[in-house]
Amino acid sequence: PYVDNDSRNDPGVHENRVVRGGSWRDRPHRASASFRLAYRPYQGVYNVGFRVVCEDEQPDGARDP
Repeated sequence: PYVDNDSRNDPGVHENRVVRGGSWRDRPHRASASFRLAYRPYQGVYNVGFRVVCEDEQPDGARDP
């Protein structure tokens, strides 16, 4: 949805970028996808990342052999 020349992916731009959510190492109210934080693109932080969710397709009580 972005055009190439709008500077959103320009590594030379040093403005804050918005990130979503916190982490298990952060305060509980921040561990939500609705929480927003602002960081500089070059800033290394421990409380930003992504989560992977996998649903269990086995019925309740079923186990692998």
